[in-house]
Amino acid sequence: MAGRSCTTTPTVIRASLRLLALALLAAGCAEQGPERVAFVGATILDGSGRTPLRNGVILVRGTHIEAMGPRANVKLPRGTHEVDVSGAFIIPGLVDAHAHVARWALTRYLAFGVTSVRDMHGTMDSALALAQEADLNAMPSPRIFTAGAMIDGVPATYPDAQPVTNTTEARRAVDRLSVAGTNLVKVYTRITPPLLEAIVDEARTFQLPVAAHLGLTDAATAAKAGVSSIEHLTGVPEAAGLAKPLMAAHEKGFFTGWTAFERSWATLDSAALTRVAQQLATTQVTMVPTLALHEIFSRLDDSTLQQNPDLQAMP
Repeated sequence: MAGRSCTTTPTVIRASLRLLALALLAAGCAEQGPERVAFVGATILDGSGRTPLRNGVILVRGTHIEAMGPRANVKLPRGTHEVDVSGAFIIPGLVDAHAHVARWALTRYLAFGVTSVRDMHGTMDSALALAQEADLNAMPSPRIFTAGAMIDGVPATYPDAQPVTNTTEARRAVDRLSVAGTNLVKVYTRITPPLLEAIVDEARTFQLPVAAHLGLTDAATAAKAGVSSIEHLTGVPEAAGLAKPLMAAHEKGFFTGWTAFERSWATLDSAALTRVAQQLATTQVTMVPTLALHEIFSRLDDSTLQQNPDLQAMP
C-alpha cells in the first residue's frame, strides 16, 4: 500500500514564516523592556555608613536599580540614556515616620526626597482611598502606610476617631481596621492600659503593628503591653515619675495634657530618664521623637515663625 505524500504547501510555509516573525518580534520586545537610565557623576551615599562614593553611577531600568558603583566599573548597556548629575548627591529615599497626609502635600514629599510616609490618622475612607491611589501609582506620591482612623477613649479627641469604652469595643475597632485594610493601628491619648492590652492582643491576631500616642498610659506600660512604636516620646515623663500630675492633666483634656507633657521635660533628671530608657530598650519598642514638632511648639509665641516660606506656601 502506497504511503501518503508529506509535501508542504506554500500556504503552510507562509503561515509558519508569519508565526516565526511574530515570535521573533515578541522576543525582541521582551528583551528590550523598560528604558535604562544611568545617573552619572554624583556623590552617592547608600545609607550603610560607608565612605560616600564619588563620581558614581546608578543604572536604573524601569523601577529597579540594576547596578551601582564607580563610573569606571559600571558598563552601560547599549541604548542607555545617560543623565549627567555631576556635583549632585544621591541618597536613599527618606521616610516621614509620623505624618497626617493630605493630597496637596504628596508632590512636596517627593521634591524633598521623601519616598515613604506613615499616615497616622485621618478620616477612614479618605485615608484608605489616598493610600490605595498611591499604591496603584495613580498619581505622583510616596508610598503611604496608613493607620486609617485612630482608636481613642471617650470622649474622643477628634470626631473622626473611633471611640471605645471597653475592651470589647476596642477589639471590634481593631477588627474594622483590619477588614478595611490599614497597615497599622494608631491609639490615642485617652486609651487606658486595659484598653491598650486588648487592642494590642487583637492587632497581633492580624499581624498589625500598634503605634501609640500616649496620655493615660505611660511609656513603660505601653511598651510592656507590646506596642510597636511610641509617638512623640509620649508617656516618657509619666514613666519617669510624673504620672500622677500628668495623668490628672490628661484627664482634663487633650491640650491641657499635651501642654503639661511638653513642660514636664524641663523638670526631669537624667537618672530617671536613663532608667526609663533602659526599660524601653529591653522591649525593643521604636521611639518616634518628631523633634521638629516639639521645636515648632516651643516657638508658638515667635511671630517670625510665620514668615517661613515653606509654611507660607501651604494651602
